[in-house]
Order: sequence, then C-alpha cells, then structure tokens
Amino acid sequence: MTARDRVINTLCHQICAPVPSLLTIPESVEKSRTSDCDQLRRRFQNDLDLVDYSLPTLPIQKTNSKNVSSCVDEWGCVWNRAEDDVWSLSEEPCFGDIMELVQLRFPQNPVTAEMTENVNQVCDSNPHFVLVQTRIHPFRRLCALGGTDAACKLFQRKPRELRDIMTRFYEYYRKQLNAWCLTDADAIGIEDDLADENSGRISLKRWNEILVPMYKEFFAKIKNSDKFSFFTGTGNFEEYIPGLISAGVDCIRFDSSVMDSKLLADRYGHQVTFQPILKSQIVESETEETLTKKILAVRSAFGDSEIILECQMPLKTPTRRVACAMLNLRRRMPQSGDFS
Repeated sequence: MTARDRVINTLCHQICAPVPSLLTIPESVEKSRTSDCDQLRRRFQNDLDLVDYSLPTLPIQKTNSKNVSSCVDEWGCVWNRAEDDVWSLSEEPCFGDIMELVQLRFPQNPVTAEMTENVNQVCDSNPHFVLVQTRIHPFRRLCALGGTDAACKLFQRKPRELRDIMTRFYEYYRKQLNAWCLTDADAIGIEDDLADENSGRISLKRWNEILVPMYKEFFAKIKNSDKFSFFTGTGNFEEYIPGLISAGVDCIRFDSSVMDSKLLADRYGHQVTFQPILKSQIVESETEETLTKKILAVRSAFGDSEIILECQMPLKTPTRRVACAMLNLRRRMPQSGDFS
C-alpha cells in the first residue's frame, strides 16, 4: 500500500496501520536546520504533502521589531509573521464601518497560474497524497476587513445586511475554488477562525443559516471534482462540527491542545476523519515524558481508525524531542482483538 493509498483509505473510513502522518516544517526552520530536517524526513516519511497557500504570498517587509516581518495581501490586510513562522492577521480592521463591505470592490484573480502550476508540479514529483491549503476563509476575512467585534455583531444583529455581504464573499471564493479544483491535488483545504480557546464567535443559528450552506456548496464542488475536502479550524469549534459534517466535509484539522480528542471521537467517530495537529509550541515546551502522555491520550481517543496525525516542527527544539513526538504519533495502538 502506498502512502497516498493510506490517506485515501483513511478518508474512506478504512483502518490503516500505521496511520497516515505528516511532519510540517516551516520555512525558517528549513533554512536554519537543514541537516536536522533532512534527517527527520528520512526517518519519518510523510504520507501527505501540504502545499500551503493559506498565507499571503506578496513580498515581506521588515518591521521595526527584530523578530517580526509583515506584508499586505491582495485585500490590503496586514499580516504579521513572528520569528517562529506563525502568521497572524493584524487586529486593526481595514474599514471603520463594516457596512462599507457591501460596496467593496473585491480583488481580481487571487489564484494565479503560477500557484496552480506549482501544485501540479508537486503532484507530479512525488507519490504522496497532496493537500492544497487555500485562502478560502469567509469569517476570518470579514474580521480582518471590518474588525472582529463588528463582524460578530453583524452576525448577531443584521441578518439581511450579513446575507448581502456573504453572498459577495461566496461568489469571490467560488471562483477561487473553481481554479483549485482544476489542479491535480488530491484534496482542497478551507479554514476559518470560528472560535477562540473557550467557545464559538458566532451563534449556531447564523452559522447554520449563512455559513453551512456556503460550505455545503464548496464541499460538493470539491467532491464532484474527485477530490477530498479538509477544514481547518482555530480555537474550540466543536459546536460547529455537526454543521461541517452535514455540509459534507471529509476531514477536520484541529489543535489537539485546545479541543478534547475523546469527546470528538465519542460524538463524531465514524462520521468524519480527524487530523489533530500537534502544535510546535507544545513540542517546544513539554518534556519528552509529558509530551508522550499528551500524544498517547490523543491516540487512545481515536485508536487507529479515521485519523491522520500531524506534528509541526519548532524552530529551536532538539531533534530528539521531535523524533519522540513522531514515534508516539505513529505508534500502533492496541485493538480490541489483540487481547482475545
């Protein structure tokens, strides 16, 4: 069975051992620790490749801070990149009044031929399952343009104006999705900032009225293009998972340090594939012993079925600790038949 087969079988709810895994290495880590990265790649070969276009692609400008760079994306929104390669949108909105978005002129051709050609080259050059992560993130963009507080109030208080704005977002993102669906990628990733660490940012009523139908159209388009759909969420977005499942998503990526893996497995097991992400901050801050306990808790919750495992490599963590994380992520968990 090839690496690509393992991922596809997992997405089709078939047990694979070892489970598919991914070690993601940020660009800054790649440049500063080339030898370590090569060693880890040889030892822990990825089953899938992530081609990440979720972040801005325009030239980076140095800021006054020694450890931070920034750039402006096609909307005019500012992105800041910290030393550990973590990107974040500026909290300063582009518009003082979010209702200006009703008349906003949307960017043209955000998905370039160079982007799609690069994805196809990645698909041609290796046997792995290829996931392209896109900049399709409706609520995040609404917050970046009009401010998070204003976006949340818009969802809560003004459904008519909200529908007008989100209809325009839908048309804009639909054109992007059409371009990505023409590539050779195996899967297309959509993401959004629906929640913080404690709870969701928008009501379930508006989520089901406005965003779930949008995602349903997107996921159907992806499926009809013979590809799989991935959704990446930030914070604790568990309350929105039923809507994602009803919309037809194939795989949900989440921060394993924020969301309860056992709860997810108990409530939604066998309905969708999960991809818990072991964030670089956790790998960096934990000892090998505590790191092992955290990983095995996640592994025990899901077992070896319907799960893809992901570890993000930190900038300065010893290679041994990253290897410890990967070994535990790839460990075969006991099955019920093992003790019969």
